[in-house]
Amino acid sequence: MSTASVWPDCPSSSSRSAFKSSVLDRIDFYQPELAWTPVAGDATGVQAAGSAATSAGGQQLTAAKGQFAASMAGRWVTVGAQTLRIDSVAADGSTLTVSGSWDTTGAKRDYRVHQARVKISTLGEFVDALNASGLLGDQRASYDAVSGDIRIPIRFAYALGLETGIDLGIGDQDGFALSTSAQGELDLQLDAGFDLIIDLGEGGFSLAIDEFKAQAALSLDVSDFAAQVGLGFVSLTAGGAGSGSGLQLDAVLDLALDRTPEAAGGARFTFGELVSEGLGSLRLDLSGSAYAGIKGLSASGSGVTVALAPDLEVALALSDLGDLGSLQVILPDFGALSDLGQIDIGGYPRPPVIYGQPILVERVPVSRPPVYLRVPPGHAKHWRKHCHEYRACGERVYFVQDRWYEREYVPRYQQRGRGDRDRWDDGRRAGYRDNQRDDRYERRGDDRRGDDRGRGHGHGHGHDR
Repeated sequence: MSTASVWPDCPSSSSRSAFKSSVLDRIDFYQPELAWTPVAGDATGVQAAGSAATSAGGQQLTAAKGQFAASMAGRWVTVGAQTLRIDSVAADGSTLTVSGSWDTTGAKRDYRVHQARVKISTLGEFVDALNASGLLGDQRASYDAVSGDIRIPIRFAYALGLETGIDLGIGDQDGFALSTSAQGELDLQLDAGFDLIIDLGEGGFSLAIDEFKAQAALSLDVSDFAAQVGLGFVSLTAGGAGSGSGLQLDAVLDLALDRTPEAAGGARFTFGELVSEGLGSLRLDLSGSAYAGIKGLSASGSGVTVALAPDLEVALALSDLGDLGSLQVILPDFGALSDLGQIDIGGYPRPPVIYGQPILVERVPVSRPPVYLRVPPGHAKHWRKHCHEYRACGERVYFVQDRWYEREYVPRYQQRGRGDRDRWDDGRRAGYRDNQRDDRYERRGDDRRGDDRGRGHGHGHGHDR
């Protein structure tokens, strides 16, 4: 005849054993130990603790004469993990005879003589034993005799840290390749806690939780992000090491259970109330910031790298994750990439130039003032090949440095309130040579007069960069 298990859903014996060893066995269910104290007639100087010798299988604890007192008979002695009852004390006070036998041999073992230990009998004593066990770490349980509540703090913490390189190469096909690279770091910290309430009040036994709170903190940093597009032997790179490109996310999510967040007393829930009210009582708060962007643009080929737009930036920035209104879209001034050609330096000190002497392709009268151009590095290097694109083959030409143009000329120009950009009459050449106006200049936007000097811009060719 076969029988089914009476308790099919009971925890397995291994689970019960694990709970016993990891929890119950760590709690001392006895009242604190009371040390033996001498009585009238005992020899002076006898102590409740000291060192003595034991022999495995023996029943004696042996020490110097006079080390033990007669009143120790009937008390208990603890040596290591063993506690045995003292049956008798030798007349010279050198030996204790115990009711059992010692497990180990030792010439000098520490001992304690004390009263018989009594099991705990009150809820307050149980809470004290729980706190002394170390199970709660630095948290402390408490007992309220008036309400009958035993409050046990439960806390959880988890941390994760990852650091890895990121490389998303798409490969090379027909001379075209796209790849990205970056260094990623992820830090995750989870903290949660609540107070478990064992209610033993007049209403009978019940369980509840109080002050449930949780926090998840996420930090994500993808730095030195670089995107590279290769076409044959020429490649364009955006971002890269030291450019500040990447993704930064710092987010903190706080959760709490509270019916009345504006008043005290709403954070306690019985298990039944958790089911019926928990979702509606969940409070969320998201804080932090996020940034994703890429900065700088350069070109390389044949072992030479040229910074095309070191200050170019495309980014999304959210200063407050809880407020989408704080979203900021950062876009570059794409006009700056096409502001190539002759510029007006009237009113400015002579700018720093790439070459100290003016460059000329055709013979030019000395009386004619030089012109100042901003061109791609490849155009300056091979000026004879490109001068016609700027109608400047018959001019003495200085090439201004991009750093000066971006950091000094553009901000000053913008401060002058010029919202419209002057263009070459055919998309190639502006109409100023230093302080002289070229009749081929074409005006756009509002009417301007000769004393309102503009900034000429080229056609924006980017060859040979």
